[in-house]
Amino acid sequence: MSQEHEAGGSVAEREPEPAPWRPHELPSGNDPSLLNAARGLGWNWGGFLVPYLWLLGHGRVSLGMSLLLSTAIPFLGMLHVVLLPIASILLGLNGNEMAWRHAPYRSVADLVEREREWTRWGWVCAALFLAGLVLMLLYVLYFMEEAMRVAGDFYGS
Repeated sequence: MSQEHEAGGSVAEREPEPAPWRPHELPSGNDPSLLNAARGLGWNWGGFLVPYLWLLGHGRVSLGMSLLLSTAIPFLGMLHVVLLPIASILLGLNGNEMAWRHAPYRSVADLVEREREWTRWGWVCAALFLAGLVLMLLYVLYFMEEAMRVAGDFYGS
C-alpha cells in the first residue's frame, strides 16, 4: 500500500487547505486601504432614518432583527425608546464605514451611489411616517370635538 493511500486517499481526493485568514481583511472583501475614504464620506442619512432596514440591507441581520424585535417584546419596548435614537445616531455617524466593512462594493463611488439610494428611501419613509402622524392627530382632534358636541347634547348644555 502506498503512503498516499494510508494518509487518507490520493492527492486528488484531498480537500484543499483553506486560505489563511489575514487580520487586515474585511468581512466584505473590500479593500481595507479604502476604509478611510469610506469614513470620510460624512453623515449616513439612510442609516439614521431607517436603521432597521439599513442594517438588514447591509448584511447586519442579527443587529437589525434584534433592534426590530425589541419593539415587540413587552417591557423591552420601553428600552427601545432609548435604543432607537442611539442606533440611529451611531449609524448616522459610522454607517459608511460599517457598510464598507460588511457589504461588498466595487469602489467607493459604488458605495456612495448605493447610500444615496438608502438616503432617498429613508426620506420617503420619514415623510410617510410624519404624514401618518399628522393624519392621526387630525383624526383624534376631529373625534374629540365630535365627542364634546355629543356630550354637550347628552347633558343638555
